[in-house]
Amino acid sequence: MSVEDASSAGVVVDDKPDPCGTQSQDGIVLVQMASLSMHMFTPADFKGKFRKIQPRKRPTIFKE
Repeated sequence: MSVEDASSAGVVVDDKPDPCGTQSQDGIVLVQMASLSMHMFTPADFKGKFRKIQPRKRPTIFKE
């Protein structure tokens, strides 16, 4: 059945690309991201300050 036959018969022809095509494109992007080297993300690029989190001391409970 050709496209003209399908349109004359009232059958809807889906022109959108299949979702599998977009998934394979995402897979390619993920592979490229995974191949990035870690030297791009060195700690020298970090401009913030780290603070050590001090644990809160619980008040001592005296039993009477």
